[in-house]
Amino acid sequence: FTTDNAVLKTEVSGGYRSILSATPYQAEVSYLGSDESFMLVAQEEVEDAALFGASLMAEGGAVSGHIGYDFEKRDNGDAHYFGASIKLKF
Repeated sequence: FTTDNAVLKTEVSGGYRSILSATPYQAEVSYLGSDESFMLVAQEEVEDAALFGASLMAEGGAVSGHIGYDFEKRDNGDAHYFGASIKLKF
């Protein structure tokens, strides 16, 4: 949607994320010059998920703004992400 002084854009997205590798999310590390090592393990392993999102962007003159929402549907629990921003041009 566009007027003489402003632009308004909407976006809707969807998709599916799938893990292609069985590589574990961990690494064996040591400090430089040390013979001792330890394992760093990810707190949460990423899994397959259905992805959905929607956003709205408005721009007019010296001000623009963006607001968005994303959703992940996963077996071990859903995830919700919300973000917003305002930009001033001067």
